[in-house]
Order: sequence, then structure tokens, then C-alpha cells
Amino acid sequence: MLSFRIVNLEKDNPFLLILSISAISVVFMCPLMSFAATLLFKAPGEQIIAVWLQTTVFNFPVAFFWQIFYAGPLVRFIFGKMFQK
Repeated sequence: MLSFRIVNLEKDNPFLLILSISAISVVFMCPLMSFAATLLFKAPGEQIIAVWLQTTVFNFPVAFFWQIFYAGPLVRFIFGKMFQK
């Protein structure tokens, strides 16, 4: 829903919708998955918020570029081949 608020399909390139969906997915998933990783693997103790924020900051660039340049195109390619019209 957020992507359709940002991108106007009548005016903008449809590829911007794909990029918007990918970026918004990373924006929401990275902090949540970083929180899970902080709890499961880092034993943060009293510094849970600081450790979680540090983990998120370290994970975000990798997650963003992984989604935009590798995982997203690969999944679109595979699903495009599987579900051809």
C-alpha cells in the first residue's frame, strides 16, 4: 500500500514501483530481523536497544543492496519463468 502511495503508475515508470516495494520491504524487515538476531545471538543484557540499533545499522546496507541487486531480480526471474502466460 505504501508503494502505491509513493509511485503514480500513470506518470512514473513501472520499474519505480518494483524498487519502491523492495525498499519498503527492507525498511520494515531489517529492523525486525535485526531485533530477532539481537535477542537470539548477541545476548544484549541491559544494552538491548543500543545493540539492536547497532545491529540494524550494520545490517541495513547489506539487506538493501542484497534485495535491490540480487534477491529481488533473481526471484522475479524465477517466478517469471515458473508462471509464464
